[in-house]
Amino acid sequence: MEILGNKLAYRTYRHTKVNEVTIDLPEIKPQAFPLESTGSFEDRPELEGYTYGVAQEALDLNRTQGNVYRKYLADKGQVKASQTIHLTTSDDCPQLLDTHDIIVEEGGKLSLVLSYKDQGQVEKFRNSLIRIIAKKAAEVNVYIIQKEDRSMSLESVVVLAEERAKVRLRQYEMGALKNYMNTQVELLGQEADVDIKSIYFGHEEDQLNILYHVNHHKPKTKANLVINGALMDQSQKNLKTTLDFKEGSGGSQGSEEEYTVLLDDSVLNISVPVLLSHEDDIAGNHAASSGEIDADLLFYLKSRGIDHQLAESLIVESKYASTIDLLKDQEEKDAIWEYFRNKMNKR
Repeated sequence: MEILGNKLAYRTYRHTKVNEVTIDLPEIKPQAFPLESTGSFEDRPELEGYTYGVAQEALDLNRTQGNVYRKYLADKGQVKASQTIHLTTSDDCPQLLDTHDIIVEEGGKLSLVLSYKDQGQVEKFRNSLIRIIAKKAAEVNVYIIQKEDRSMSLESVVVLAEERAKVRLRQYEMGALKNYMNTQVELLGQEADVDIKSIYFGHEEDQLNILYHVNHHKPKTKANLVINGALMDQSQKNLKTTLDFKEGSGGSQGSEEEYTVLLDDSVLNISVPVLLSHEDDIAGNHAASSGEIDADLLFYLKSRGIDHQLAESLIVESKYASTIDLLKDQEEKDAIWEYFRNKMNKR
């Protein structure tokens, strides 16, 4: 089935080919997944009226054919211990259609790590829906880790943040043959605050198509997006980021920054930063930069006896380090570094 995904909310010229992406979905034959569900798929009334996700067809697949559904709750004022959930596709179970509802009531705190990887030889398919609902003064920390080699992955994240809620979203996208990510944030209450730190790594013939869209609805809301990436071999990346200050969001702040290291001339790198405002009293900033590794820095490292390949790796690691260090799960942190270094060693 062919669908259109990651549609840019405010379309630009067709010839730029950034308004949407065509996704050729495989035949869906989900089977029982090793991770136990905590219930059946639930429609969330809080999300009615909002557009989110890679594509509506992807959301419908999880509603009708999902094979994992899990809910994580923190009641009013409750502090939940951090959990790490491992989701691994295999040749025996190559399709994962998983939905995760993260709901934190007023003043509650919750942290969750979702770790995805694949194993085996056949191509895998993953369609993930992650819904984060942070009520008044809630604090939510979500870490999404992706270390897939032979997968088509669709990853839809939606965040609703009410008054004074704080959401910290960390995303580590380290592979996948075809990776489609969509993150939609709705800052619904005054002083709602979202902080997104993300890294991506394209290698071999990986294709990454990534979209972030943040809507500021109320006064004094805050959004900060920092994205660091690296591309090598024949990998391709298309990233679209939008900060949209709606009418009534005066006094709000938003910043979006992306930095990409290009390790080979054969990569394709596209970035589309968008800043929209219906208010005068806002502070909005956006920046996107890309380029090869600094030749002087590379020469300096090599002059200290470090070989070329390791020097390149160290420079990219310096870009990733601040985001990876935010992970509290040391095992997952080590696994990300190991995955990256193994790929770099194949250069």
